[in-house]
Amino acid sequence: MKKIHRSQCAFVLAAAALALAGLSLASCGAKKEAAYGASSASFASMDMADEEMDFDDAEYVMANKEAKAMAPEAPVPEPAPQQAASSSTVSAYERKLIKTGNVRLEVQSLAEVKAGVESWVKKYGGYIASSDESNSNATFTVKIPSERFEEAMGETNSFGKVTSKNMGSKDVTDRYYDLKSRLESKRIMQDRLENYLKSAKDIKDMLEIESKLNDVTADLESMQGQLNRLAAQISFSEITVFARLKANHTDEGFTMPDIGGKFNDLWGNIVYFVVGLFFVIIYVVLFGIPIVLILALLYWLCFGKIGLVRRLFAKLKK
Repeated sequence: MKKIHRSQCAFVLAAAALALAGLSLASCGAKKEAAYGASSASFASMDMADEEMDFDDAEYVMANKEAKAMAPEAPVPEPAPQQAASSSTVSAYERKLIKTGNVRLEVQSLAEVKAGVESWVKKYGGYIASSDESNSNATFTVKIPSERFEEAMGETNSFGKVTSKNMGSKDVTDRYYDLKSRLESKRIMQDRLENYLKSAKDIKDMLEIESKLNDVTADLESMQGQLNRLAAQISFSEITVFARLKANHTDEGFTMPDIGGKFNDLWGNIVYFVVGLFFVIIYVVLFGIPIVLILALLYWLCFGKIGLVRRLFAKLKK
């Protein structure tokens, strides 16, 4: 009986151990399923959140596009005052040109041309700078305001038959404004030196400042003269009118050629040629013969019977 009771007890203990092992396995499986379910739920919630965020972003982009479409355009900013000033400064620098013209005419009367040129110059507000007249031709150098230069050149056809006409211009813009800026700099330097001279206390400094001031003043006057001459050339254009009569014509009309005078000129030229030839022969005789004699003597001494140079070379060869 005691043996049977012990075996039963061992069986009961083994069954209890198996039951406990089964319960532990079941609990572990439940925990794994619960964790998997929790993780699946978390992944699902994250996917939903991403979808909601994508939807919100799409709505945000669409809202921005609608707002931009409905918003008024931004006004274009006006140029800064400094930029406007610089553009006005650039436009203030006008182009500076020196215009010149030249007209050659064949006319019937020089007196009529002279009168026509005088009235023509007065009409355009100019003046005759110089003139040169002879029996057969005349040259007039006139000054015309540059703004009326082309108009005045077009009217020169009324003086006579135009044989040639040309117009030209020289751009002196850079030279003009460079000279002007240098002149302003010299004036500023002159003012500063004058102020230094007033405040100078030492005689040595006063003399040195006064010397520099004199140099600056001389440069200033020279540059001012150059600028004035250049400005005058720009303001008044120069036109040269050359008028000549037809061959064998004067203001009185046609004239016969002076045949006697032509023959006199011919004989005069012949006589002048003969006289010149005679003097050439005299110069040759007076200066040419002595030179030839001197050359002959030198040759005789060096290479002739005496032969000094010839003997020298013979000794050197030995």
